[in-house]
Amino acid sequence: MLKFTPGWYLLYTRPKQEKNVVKQLKEKCIDTFLPQMQKITTHGIKKKLSSVIMFPSYAFVYLSSAKEFLKGADTRGVVNYVRIGKVPAKVSEKTIADIKQVVGSDEYYEVSDEKFDISGRYLIESGPLAGMDCEIVEHRGSFKALIRVLLLERSVLIDLNNME
Repeated sequence: MLKFTPGWYLLYTRPKQEKNVVKQLKEKCIDTFLPQMQKITTHGIKKKLSSVIMFPSYAFVYLSSAKEFLKGADTRGVVNYVRIGKVPAKVSEKTIADIKQVVGSDEYYEVSDEKFDISGRYLIESGPLAGMDCEIVEHRGSFKALIRVLLLERSVLIDLNNME
C-alpha cells in the first residue's frame, strides 16, 4: 500500500461537473480550489462577461488524510485522481499559490496548451503579482509572463504590456 502524504492533489472530473464536484467536496469538509477566469463573449454588438473554469475537467483538492483521499475519489462526478504512473500526483504549494495570485489580480491572463521553449526565470518585483517567479516569453506579438502548470501541460500567460 502506498504511503499517503498530505498536500494538494488534482482530480479529473466528468465534463462540466467541476462545480458540482467542488460543492460535494466542501460538504465533506475537504478543502478545494477551482480557479475560474473571466471571459468576454460577443454577440453582434453586445459583449457579455462570464466566468469560466480555468482548467476544464479538473479540480484541486487539499487532502489531510488517507480518509479524505478516499472520500475525494468516492465523489459523484469524479473520474479519478491525476496520476504519474500508479501514484497520485501532488501539486506543489507554489503552483497553487501562483495560480491563486494570478486569479486574484486584475491582470489580463489566458491559459494555453502551446509548448514554449524553456527560458530564464524572473521575479516580478512590483504590482499585484510581486514576488511571483515566472518565465518571460513572446506570444502573439507581446511579452508575457509564463507560469507552467506541468501536471496539466498548460501554461498561464499574463500580459506584461498592461502591468505597472
